[in-house]
Amino acid sequence: MNRLDNYSQHNLRGQDFIKELIGHTNIKTSDIVYDIGAGTGAISAALSGKAMHVYAIEFEPLAAQKLRENMRAYENVTVKEGDFLEMTLPDGEYKI
Repeated sequence: MNRLDNYSQHNLRGQDFIKELIGHTNIKTSDIVYDIGAGTGAISAALSGKAMHVYAIEFEPLAAQKLRENMRAYENVTVKEGDFLEMTLPDGEYKI
Protein backbone atom coordinates (compact mmCIF):
# COMPACT_ATOMS: atom_id res chain seq x y z
CA MET A 1 0.00 0.00 0.00
CA ASN A 2 1.30 3.46 -0.85
CA ARG A 3 1.93 6.00 1.87
CA LEU A 4 -0.54 8.90 2.08
CA ASP A 5 1.26 12.06 3.17
CA ASN A 6 -1.96 13.79 4.25
CA TYR A 7 -2.38 11.11 6.97
CA SER A 8 1.29 11.32 8.17
CA GLN A 9 1.71 7.63 7.43
CA HIS A 10 4.94 5.77 8.13
CA ASN A 11 5.07 2.14 7.04
CA LEU A 12 7.10 -0.11 9.34
CA ARG A 13 7.79 -3.47 7.74
CA GLY A 14 9.86 -6.50 8.53
CA GLN A 15 8.37 -8.90 11.07
CA ASP A 16 11.75 -9.76 12.61
CA PHE A 17 12.47 -6.10 13.36
CA ILE A 18 8.93 -5.51 14.66
CA LYS A 19 9.14 -8.57 16.93
CA GLU A 20 12.50 -7.36 18.22
CA LEU A 21 11.00 -3.95 19.08
CA ILE A 22 8.02 -5.55 20.82
CA GLY A 23 10.43 -7.80 22.70
CA HIS A 24 11.84 -4.67 24.37
CA THR A 25 8.43 -3.73 25.82
CA ASN A 26 6.79 -4.85 29.04
CA ILE A 27 3.75 -6.30 27.24
CA LYS A 28 2.57 -9.55 28.83
CA THR A 29 0.17 -12.28 27.75
CA SER A 30 -2.44 -10.84 30.14
CA ASP A 31 -2.39 -7.35 28.56
CA ILE A 32 -4.92 -5.58 26.37
CA VAL A 33 -3.08 -3.46 23.81
CA TYR A 34 -4.26 -0.68 21.49
CA ASP A 35 -2.34 -0.30 18.21
CA ILE A 36 -3.25 3.23 17.12
CA GLY A 37 -2.77 3.86 13.42
CA ALA A 38 -2.42 0.15 12.76
CA GLY A 39 -2.18 0.56 9.00
CA THR A 40 -2.27 -2.86 7.36
CA GLY A 41 -1.50 -4.68 10.61
CA ALA A 42 2.21 -5.53 10.68
CA ILE A 43 2.57 -4.45 14.32
CA SER A 44 -0.87 -5.76 15.32
CA ALA A 45 0.04 -9.20 13.99
CA ALA A 46 3.25 -9.26 16.04
CA LEU A 47 1.45 -7.96 19.14
CA SER A 48 -1.16 -10.72 18.85
CA GLY A 49 1.51 -13.27 19.73
CA LYS A 50 2.45 -11.46 22.91
CA ALA A 51 -0.75 -9.81 24.26
CA MET A 52 -4.06 -11.25 25.41
CA HIS A 53 -6.01 -8.98 23.04
CA VAL A 54 -5.10 -6.32 20.50
CA TYR A 55 -7.37 -3.52 19.30
CA ALA A 56 -6.07 -2.38 15.92
CA ILE A 57 -7.30 1.17 15.29
CA GLU A 58 -7.13 2.71 11.81
CA PHE A 59 -8.60 6.00 10.61
CA GLU A 60 -7.90 5.85 6.87
CA PRO A 61 -10.65 3.81 5.13
CA LEU A 62 -8.51 1.98 2.54
CA ALA A 63 -5.95 0.98 5.14
CA ALA A 64 -8.75 -0.13 7.50
CA GLN A 65 -10.19 -2.36 4.78
CA LYS A 66 -6.79 -3.98 4.21
CA LEU A 67 -6.30 -4.26 7.98
CA ARG A 68 -9.58 -6.16 8.36
CA GLU A 69 -8.52 -8.57 5.61
CA ASN A 70 -5.07 -9.09 7.13
CA MET A 71 -6.32 -9.63 10.68
CA ARG A 72 -8.96 -12.28 9.88
CA ALA A 73 -6.58 -15.05 10.93
CA TYR A 74 -5.88 -13.50 14.34
CA GLU A 75 -8.59 -14.41 16.85
CA ASN A 76 -7.32 -12.01 19.50
CA VAL A 77 -7.26 -8.92 17.25
CA THR A 78 -10.26 -6.61 16.91
CA VAL A 79 -10.17 -4.02 14.14
CA LYS A 80 -11.81 -0.66 14.78
CA GLU A 81 -12.10 1.97 12.08
CA GLY A 82 -12.32 5.60 13.07
CA ASP A 83 -10.72 8.41 15.01
CA PHE A 84 -9.05 7.04 18.14
CA LEU A 85 -9.53 10.39 19.90
CA GLU A 86 -13.30 9.95 19.65
CA MET A 87 -13.40 6.32 20.85
CA THR A 88 -14.51 5.23 24.29
CA LEU A 89 -11.75 3.39 26.13
CA PRO A 90 -12.28 0.61 28.67
CA ASP A 91 -12.34 1.34 32.38
CA GLY A 92 -9.72 -1.32 33.07
CA GLU A 93 -6.02 -1.35 32.32
CA TYR A 94 -4.63 -1.34 28.80
CA LYS A 95 -1.43 -0.44 26.99
CA ILE A 96 -0.89 1.63 23.87
